[in-house]
Amino acid sequence: METKRKNQALAVSALLAAAAGPAYSESDAAANAQPPSLPELTPEEIEALRRAKYFREKNSEYAAKLASVYEYPTITGEEAFRMAIEAGQEIATLEKWEKPFAADAHNREIIRQLAYYFAGEAEKAGLNPRKGILLRGPKGTGKTVLMEIFAVNPVQSLIVVPCKQIAAQYRAARKEDEAEAILERYYVNKPVPWSPYADNGYWGHRFAGLCLDDLGTEPEINRFGNVRSVCEDILFERYQRRLFTSTFVTTNAMKEGRDDELAAAYDGRLLDRFREMFNDLSFSPDAPSRRA
Repeated sequence: METKRKNQALAVSALLAAAAGPAYSESDAAANAQPPSLPELTPEEIEALRRAKYFREKNSEYAAKLASVYEYPTITGEEAFRMAIEAGQEIATLEKWEKPFAADAHNREIIRQLAYYFAGEAEKAGLNPRKGILLRGPKGTGKTVLMEIFAVNPVQSLIVVPCKQIAAQYRAARKEDEAEAILERYYVNKPVPWSPYADNGYWGHRFAGLCLDDLGTEPEINRFGNVRSVCEDILFERYQRRLFTSTFVTTNAMKEGRDDELAAAYDGRLLDRFREMFNDLSFSPDAPSRRA
């Protein structure tokens, strides 16, 4: 009898379970719950969200650009030579020179040597890559223009500054500390203008070298009885700092054998250092002026 009652109880439980359906857990309740209703956004709030998304994307692009490394093309000496000729012709056209810019018997070798030097192939032109450039030539032969053409290059970008300009800046300073600060700008290489992009317009160089243009034409400056040759001081200081590969000079002073016309303006100590600092390149004394 007892067993019969237990079987009946089990049967009743089974019927009740079948009638109730499958078990209903808390996870099922959560799945079937209605999602909470979100407040409707105003047009102004939608626009604010859209702008926020736009600036997030732009900031990501900007960060990626800052982290990128711009791959500058390598060029050969011959390619640099052709580029220099094209640049010179463009300058002559823009400035309306009476004579067109061209490579001829008077300047071809100079242009070729500069092209190979600034393309990183100095040895192929018989030059020392661990020295700067001292470019000599008569007035009007195009020394300044050539250095400006090669101012941006793979080896060492540079800024051309007339020696007379430096002397005038030094003379115009009202106080001695201001005058010294002017010269100190040229003792070191200048940072190039900053750019948020990897390509800063100076072939990726962060510092630009210095080309002293027309050395020997600047006057000595007398400040309160103290006579000073400012460009000589700059060259001495750059020598002490071993800035050979980022120091360049143009001058009208010619040299024949051991006779150097620069000796009339500077003492022997500076000329001795020139041999250590520079590749000495020179136009022929009879090279014609290209200004006429």
